[in-house]
Amino acid sequence: MGACGPLCYNGDVMTKPKVMVNMLNMGTTSAGWETQVFDWMRQKSNKYEFQIFFPTGRPIPDNRNRIVRKFLKGDWDYLVMLDDDNPCYSNIFDLLDLDLPVVGGVYPGKKDNGIIFFAFKRDEEDGKVIYRQYPVEYREGLKKVDAIATGLIVIRRDAIEKVVDAGLIPFEEIFDDNGELAYGDDIGFCMKCNDLGIDIHAHFDYVGSHFKEVDLLWVADLLAYASQTGKTNYEQRP
Repeated sequence: MGACGPLCYNGDVMTKPKVMVNMLNMGTTSAGWETQVFDWMRQKSNKYEFQIFFPTGRPIPDNRNRIVRKFLKGDWDYLVMLDDDNPCYSNIFDLLDLDLPVVGGVYPGKKDNGIIFFAFKRDEEDGKVIYRQYPVEYREGLKKVDAIATGLIVIRRDAIEKVVDAGLIPFEEIFDDNGELAYGDDIGFCMKCNDLGIDIHAHFDYVGSHFKEVDLLWVADLLAYASQTGKTNYEQRP
């Protein structure tokens, strides 16, 4: 077991692992998402002790790093971060039972070239580290991956401590040589985990939505392309 598993022992007293839940409130909370989270916590309350917070800091990396500092000052065993626009369709707190260093659900995201699912494999191209999404045939059940997004994530205390003890800032964006954004703070965190030997898993049975404003003409064009090619992004589009 990592933090303390499903049950902890303090001397002869059996206690429940403590879970810090943060629903990052960016003003776009999906209807019913908060209620669902409270119900899921109730369902798992026989195994875990939950505390929930609704931090509103901006920008998002600042918000996440403030959450980490608060987490480390407390005695929680697991850190859960849920984005307000990523409602999940299964009880995300089931992932606590796996007692993994870093594990998360998956959800789609919009990129300029189409729709991708946020679970990535680390690779190299022209001497630079890049992250590619996993192929469709890999996306089933619990899988070890190199990076996930942080909108449906569960992090064990020892994983956070290892990053911080290495003198690293857990969540920071990655910029390329031109000063342009290459990766968000979620990939930035996972890169540090990769370098420190911290395992990351994605559970493809725990799928969330991702609510964003999009151009319907862009959606129509993407659907037409997907129906012809079976692809949801234009990476190989002529």
